[in-house]
Amino acid sequence: LLLTFDEAANSGTFDDPTPAEAAVYERYGVKSTSILGLNRQLRIREATLAHDEAVTLLGLVDITEVGGVPTLSLVPDPEHGLVVSDHSDLT
Repeated sequence: LLLTFDEAANSGTFDDPTPAEAAVYERYGVKSTSILGLNRQLRIREATLAHDEAVTLLGLVDITEVGGVPTLSLVPDPEHGLVVSDHSDLT
C-alpha cells in the first residue's frame, strides 16, 4: 500500500493515549502499557480511500465465476506484487 496518511498520532511514556488512540489499540489487541505499567511508545498512521478518490492499482486480474456471474479480483503479480496507491503521479 502506497497511501497518503490522513491521520497520525503517537503516545509514549509521558504521553497518555487519547480515548481515540486507546480505542484503536483495543480494537487491534495492542497493550498500551508495559509490564511495569508505563505507557509504551506507540505510533498510529491511518490512510483512507474516499468514495470518489482515484487510485492506481498494479497486479493481475483474475476472472472467476461466482453464482454464474463473472467476478474480477486483483491478485499479486509474481514479479511486482500487489500495489494500491492514491498517488496520482505513480508510474
